[in-house]
Amino acid sequence: MDNNSKIVNEVINTGYSERDILYQLMKNRVEKILLIAHLYDALSIEREGRLDDTVRGDYYKMNLSTAPEIIRAHTLNDAQKKLEEGNFDLVIIMAGIDRRTPINIAEKIKDLYPDLPLYLLVNNNADIKFFRSVRKNLKQFDNIFVWNGDSNIFLTIVKLLEDQLNVENDTRIGLSRIIMLVEDDERYYSRYLPLL
Repeated sequence: MDNNSKIVNEVINTGYSERDILYQLMKNRVEKILLIAHLYDALSIEREGRLDDTVRGDYYKMNLSTAPEIIRAHTLNDAQKKLEEGNFDLVIIMAGIDRRTPINIAEKIKDLYPDLPLYLLVNNNADIKFFRSVRKNLKQFDNIFVWNGDSNIFLTIVKLLEDQLNVENDTRIGLSRIIMLVEDDERYYSRYLPLL
C-alpha cells in the first residue's frame, strides 16, 4: 500500500459518521429461544393466540428488527435433544402446575451449558411465594419473571438480556443512555419492565 492510500484510509477510519456507529451497536442479539413448558402451561401461554405471531407483532409495533425464533420443548429429554441440535441464545423454563420439575430441568441444563442464560417464568404471582421459599435452590436461574398473561414479557426478557450483553459496547461506542430500575420483587419488575 502506497503512502497516499494509507493517508486516505486513516481519514476514512477516523471519521465515523453517526450512521456508521449505529452498525456497531447491539451486536449481540437473541435469535433463538428454547421455551420449556409442561403441555398444560404451554397451552396457557398460547391461549391468546400463537406465541410466535404475538411476539412478532410486539416487535413490529415497536419498530424492532427480527424477532427471535421460539422453539418449544415439553420434557427434559426433548429439551436436551433440541439443545444438542441448535445454537440457542436463551432458555426460558415455564413453571406452572409442576413446580419441582422446572428446577430439576434447570440444574441439568446449567450443568451441560453453564454459560447459556436460563430464565424462570412462573405462571402467576401466587407461585412467587413457593419459589422464594426455595430461593437458595434457584441459583441456576439467571432471572425470574412472572407471566401475567401479557406476551410483552417475552419481548421484555429478550431486550433485558440483549441490553446486558451490549451495555459495555453501546455505552462506550455510541454513548447510549441507561435507565436503571432498582426493584428486586419479581411481581413488580415483571410489570414495570414491559412498560419501559
